[in-house]
Amino acid sequence: MLIADADGNPVGFCTVYLDILSVRFGQRSWIEDLAVHPDRRSQSIGRRLMTAAQDWARERGATHLELDSGNDRTGAHRFYESRQPASRSQCFSWTL
Repeated sequence: MLIADADGNPVGFCTVYLDILSVRFGQRSWIEDLAVHPDRRSQSIGRRLMTAAQDWARERGATHLELDSGNDRTGAHRFYESRQPASRSQCFSWTL
């Protein structure tokens, strides 16, 4: 877990882990959560957290970093697009 703080108070966090060793991608890493306090958005906190997640994954041999995001999260999608993703996909999910 990566935590961003300002003056000792948490303002954002990111959980990242190594996922499966994929035949297609090699060692894949995954961001499960990435959140920044609404009052602190557009202050480079998300960018720094994502960069830290990429560095963490790369240091552990990952070749790809991935995440899922709901279709209605348009603000988050603008942020992800600004990071110039290498590819895009759509995820399907079933509640069990």
